[in-house]
Amino acid sequence: MYQFCVFIRYLYCNALIIACICKKEILMDKRRYIIKKNSLLIF
Repeated sequence: MYQFCVFIRYLYCNALIIACICKKEILMDKRRYIIKKNSLLIF
């Protein structure tokens, strides 16, 4: 039972880490998109 709980916690932590990475990627994409829009406005 204890090992099962550890395994669940391990999966949960991995899911959180993956979610953080995905969120960072989305934020980077948004920033890049805004920069692209701004550069289009400038040129």
